[in-house]
Amino acid sequence: MSMRRQESLEGVDREALISVREVVIALKRLRPRNASTCARLLDVLGFEAAAPARRKRGRTTPAPDVPVAPPTPPAREPSAPSGPRERLQSVRTEPPQSVATANTALSTERVRSSQPEPPAPLFEPRWVRDIIVSMLATAAPLGDYDIDALLTLLADAKPIVDIPRQRVRTLSRGAHLLVDVGEPMEPFAADQDRLVGDILRIVGKDLVDVLSFRRTPAFGCGSGPLWTWKPYQVPRTVLPLVVISDLGVGGPPASADRANEGEWKAFLDALPAQLPVVVLNPYPPRRWPRALRRRAAILQWDRVTSPRLAWLAQTALERR
Repeated sequence: MSMRRQESLEGVDREALISVREVVIALKRLRPRNASTCARLLDVLGFEAAAPARRKRGRTTPAPDVPVAPPTPPAREPSAPSGPRERLQSVRTEPPQSVATANTALSTERVRSSQPEPPAPLFEPRWVRDIIVSMLATAAPLGDYDIDALLTLLADAKPIVDIPRQRVRTLSRGAHLLVDVGEPMEPFAADQDRLVGDILRIVGKDLVDVLSFRRTPAFGCGSGPLWTWKPYQVPRTVLPLVVISDLGVGGPPASADRANEGEWKAFLDALPAQLPVVVLNPYPPRRWPRALRRRAAILQWDRVTSPRLAWLAQTALERR
């Protein structure tokens, strides 16, 4: 507190007197650092600083607790963006999983992690399609018009019943697929399922007949239960025949599903000569029966087989 000094105001211009308001403005603008500086400033302005009031000794009654509202933060001016803003992530809206659902998901993940991974395919994955096409494609008059053949007919004065076309290799004829499910081929069961699925996908499910057999197809084959199997019947149309088997070179020697070389030779000799037969054998060529190589195109069912080898085997079979 400050108070006006008691001085005689006689002969003093009242308009020149400094008001309390002006003193407050001066203190606010000058901002004295300590009490002594503030007292000197008041003395210059014609005021004197009052001594601070002393506190009374004794027991005081505490003031009741009155809830005080928190101060309102001052409004901030929007600042200009200084860089690219971070993209906000979407907030999850679905309800949290229950304990039972979480336990079920955890058990499912444990079962998946405990299951072994499927084996790698025997054929190179990037070559599977080309190998299947090279094996099963046959030449058929489905290409462009054969002008040379047409001119030959006209030069010989022969009637033109059908316009000749060029022969191209196609999968439109389909194929017959015989899968050996006997005991010697059990180690390759997963590979057989994968290869059959690839053939059905590439050639077409409606164009491929899949039959299972044991020992040789002559003892019975079919797509249903074992007691419904019958000996293999040669198709009326000439379709490529694919046999997935080890030709009796693998498995336990005493297995009832292991056929000998003579049984396989009898089966292949009973097929029409114009029927193209391709055998996929998972064992190396040194173990193949030599007598069977003359009747069928045998390919090693492994990574060493390329589309070119499959095409060469099929071409050599067509030239016989």
